Amino acid sequence: MRILLVGRKIEKCNRNYELFRKDLARFHDVIFYGEGYRIYYDPVTPLPEIINSYHIKPDIILVHAPVGRLRRRLKNDCLNGLNEINIPKVHITGDYICGGRLEQKYDQYLKYFKFDLIFHSVPKITKVLQKKNLAPVIHTLPFSVDTTLFYDMNLTRSIDVMASF
Repeated sequence: MRILLVGRKIEKCNRNYELFRKDLARFHDVIFYGEGYRIYYDPVTPLPEIINSYHIKPDIILVHAPVGRLRRRLKNDCLNGLNEINIPKVHITGDYICGGRLEQKYDQYLKYFKFDLIFHSVPKITKVLQKKNLAPVIHTLPFSVDTTLFYDMNLTRSIDVMASF
């Protein structure tokens, strides 16, 4: 699977984001785009032009962004033109806070970019996002797993990537 991963490179404050991204790249063909990833990163150039410059169409676009980006502005730097692209879009949410202006901003952001699939790490928040109908499909992607309860049972898998933060 070819994935265009869009987001700011985060190594200083929270290396877990970067570790997840690097592990994802071990199993899939990942193109990283965003502040800190590409020498010629240009936040003004719309994403459709960036995708055309690679000459290879990704199977999905994965936006992996902490909530702090929303405080800047709704139309995020590296997401310019994302809502115009006809490629499945996946978002991994972080720190979705129920109540207040930040929740409203996050909801506007998720609706504006028309994500096809949203993941959140907390089942309770996943249900909140599902009730709001912010994407056609919304699932829980937990931060970690208890290996005394969950272990490799050699079952057929529908998802071939696991993240533990």
